[in-house]
Amino acid sequence: MTPSVPQAGDSTVAESTPMRTKTFEEVRDQIAREQASGIAFKVVEDRLGMVMGPMNIYKSQLVSYQQAVAMKDKTAKAPARPDLKELGASKGFEHGTTGMVDTDNVTLSPIGSSIVMRGQRQQAIPFSALINESAGLGETYMPLLSLGFTGGNKRFAFWKTDEIQPVTPSLESVRTQIEEVWRNQQAFKLAETRARELASKVGSAPLADSLATPEERALILEPASFTWYNPMFAKMESRMQISTVELLQPVDYQFMEAVFASQAGETTVAPDTNKTVYYVVKVVEMTPDTNTLLERFASSPLEGVATLSRIESDRAIQPWFQNLQKQLGFRMD
Repeated sequence: MTPSVPQAGDSTVAESTPMRTKTFEEVRDQIAREQASGIAFKVVEDRLGMVMGPMNIYKSQLVSYQQAVAMKDKTAKAPARPDLKELGASKGFEHGTTGMVDTDNVTLSPIGSSIVMRGQRQQAIPFSALINESAGLGETYMPLLSLGFTGGNKRFAFWKTDEIQPVTPSLESVRTQIEEVWRNQQAFKLAETRARELASKVGSAPLADSLATPEERALILEPASFTWYNPMFAKMESRMQISTVELLQPVDYQFMEAVFASQAGETTVAPDTNKTVYYVVKVVEMTPDTNTLLERFASSPLEGVATLSRIESDRAIQPWFQNLQKQLGFRMD
């Protein structure tokens, strides 16, 4: 709990907590973890360099080969691309691919919520922002490192292997996908109805008591406490980011608005970002209290206030601006 701020005339004085020196046994595990984490970080950095080295060599060779082809040099030979799966396994890393994804679907992949760090004085770039980029950091076979915020702050070494420009397919070529989307939409409507029925039955009772079968109770998830916005981006006025909720699919404003509009003990329903799951959410507690949050908010005008004000104003103006563009027939090519 956060202690109350003494008011003028308040004679109550909080008792000081006696200070003492902890024994070695009390801090032994903490010391061991700190020492091991430093060694482990150095090992990971070294091994990432061993993976990134062949990637950078291939990128350099590929550029030279492409230039030779452009100059019609018939003796030019395409460089051999390193086998990242084999290379990663030899250094103790897991290998994965996103497939051909867009900025929406990529968030469902483990790397989807990571950010690309460009330097100490430059803002980080979300991994998803590189999907539609063709030049600079977003070009194919550009080796990059990104940092995730879930699963122990994972590091990712990656590159883009291909890029397909948008096209308008024929109806017959995408009929199966259209039918699948339609079925998913209908299933999602049924899921929403079921979620709201369940939420209305929960009341003040534990969520597990409202589920009929062990299979349903096995679906209960208990994520750790989370904030609406990722606190790591609090000082980046141009790039606030929705927090990642442990154990859940990526969520957006609709989810956060439903959850944070509820009081402790209340039950609400909210979907994930890609409308694949409807969650029945039982709010356990809100901490710290509202007054403490307001005090923190007011004391950080250059961090919280300015950023959130800009975000909310953009969200309010955007629908009006889009409707105006539609009325005027404006289109961006």
